[in-house]
Amino acid sequence: MRARLPAAALEGTRGRLQTSGSGLRQCSSCRRSLRVAATLVGPDPTRLAAAATDVLDRSSKCLRGREVEEAAMWRCIELQQAHPQGMQIPMQRWSKDLLEQAYSRCAEVTSEYAKTFYLGTQLMTPQQAKAIWAIYVWCRRTDELVDGPNASRITPKALDRWEERLEALFDGRPYDELDAALTDTISQFPVEIQPFRDMIDGMRMDLVKSRYETYDELYEYCYRVAGTVALMSMPVMGVGPAYKGPLEPVY
Repeated sequence: MRARLPAAALEGTRGRLQTSGSGLRQCSSCRRSLRVAATLVGPDPTRLAAAATDVLDRSSKCLRGREVEEAAMWRCIELQQAHPQGMQIPMQRWSKDLLEQAYSRCAEVTSEYAKTFYLGTQLMTPQQAKAIWAIYVWCRRTDELVDGPNASRITPKALDRWEERLEALFDGRPYDELDAALTDTISQFPVEIQPFRDMIDGMRMDLVKSRYETYDELYEYCYRVAGTVALMSMPVMGVGPAYKGPLEPVY
């Protein structure tokens, strides 16, 4: 269950957010796509300076502990209210056939590494299942950066490049077929980028820290590396049409 902030603290979090404006077994068929080298491919180099400035300016970097989760949650709610059908993001390179191939690849990876999780997706609509597979695969690839076979060579700069690649796929410029599946997902569901950024920040914490002195520090770490998945998935699972109440209790 998600811990809640006192009302005054929650309003402070919302105010800051509004001011900002917005070992694992590897099968041979999955190994090449899952493994991410220490040198990562990012977006068009001409856009890197602007992307870096955006990262530095994000208000969430100033938040700590439970405030990080609260800020991301409100961004998710605001996006769902503004764009309940997702953001329409054009992808000129990726045809319908290529996207179906990408989703099939995501299904293969999910069924191999998260068997019970994959079983749960069989109870969803095909559109929801494909979206959850795409989200799972992105999370797994991210986790592999610091826990996979190349973990010893992963540097903060490599995570910066991975985040630039995340920004690119949310901008309609996926690098590979697995990224393309996630770009297609966010064009169908109101999936907000902030939980994905927060997970990458959790990987950054793994590089520099292994013990936490306070409960708030530990809470923030647990949210970043695990709780973020709930915020990523909630827009895909959706809310029943009969529900007319606020979205905060649902999230």
